[in-house]
Amino acid sequence: MTDAPLHTASPRRRPVRDTRRLLVVAVVTLAPLLIVAGRLVQLQIVEADAYAELARRQYESKVILQSERGLLYDRNGHLLASNSVGVSFAVDPRIVEHPEQVAATFSRVFGGEPGEWVRRVTTPNTSFVWLRRKVSGPPLEQLKDLNDNGLIRVREPLRHFEFATVGAQIIGGTNIDNQGLSGVELYYNQQLSGSAGYIIMQRDARGRRRPDVDLPQRPPEHGDALMLTIDINTQTIVEEELRRGVERTGAANGTAIAIDP
Repeated sequence: MTDAPLHTASPRRRPVRDTRRLLVVAVVTLAPLLIVAGRLVQLQIVEADAYAELARRQYESKVILQSERGLLYDRNGHLLASNSVGVSFAVDPRIVEHPEQVAATFSRVFGGEPGEWVRRVTTPNTSFVWLRRKVSGPPLEQLKDLNDNGLIRVREPLRHFEFATVGAQIIGGTNIDNQGLSGVELYYNQQLSGSAGYIIMQRDARGRRRPDVDLPQRPPEHGDALMLTIDINTQTIVEEELRRGVERTGAANGTAIAIDP
């Protein structure tokens, strides 16, 4: 009888397949968390300033405060050109509540097809569209009861010439933005214009704009007044006599020369 060889049992090994499964589960579980964490780092640290600026722009807006144009006087202190106040109307298409109602009202007051006003009121990809600049008199009275969160009213100066067309070629005129176009108004435009200011407005939960004293603002610097060398009384007499002479002679135009001004 021979002795059979003895066999000792070897330690049981963990299957390699189970380890791989655990690794796959760990990767699948952790990968989304790492992606989210990376995105949070990008938003809150890397791009934080850009998103903060974007958020600020959504609830803050800058409103320009127009300066008053300098007054014009003749040599005797008679007022030639002054300023009154008009109201300019604009709209924020993003928050306008009743575009058809706004369009119908402006169509009734200023004319034009309601459909064209609707297209302006609902202009896409913008937060500010002018509807009518420097409204005064009866039209302004007709618009006083028009209310809409998207409607913007801005007070703006209007140039007023006290003697109508007398001395118009000398005094000149201004455009819709109160900038000189001709005559003294153009030549001394820089001195007369001054510089505009601004105020930062905040939007409330309903989209209405309100001023905030804690936000940056700069008051406008009004233009300088000028005293001209002309005498408006003499100018009125000369222009009237010149008009009569042209009508009497049937001339195309005429010229007056001051021998001893």
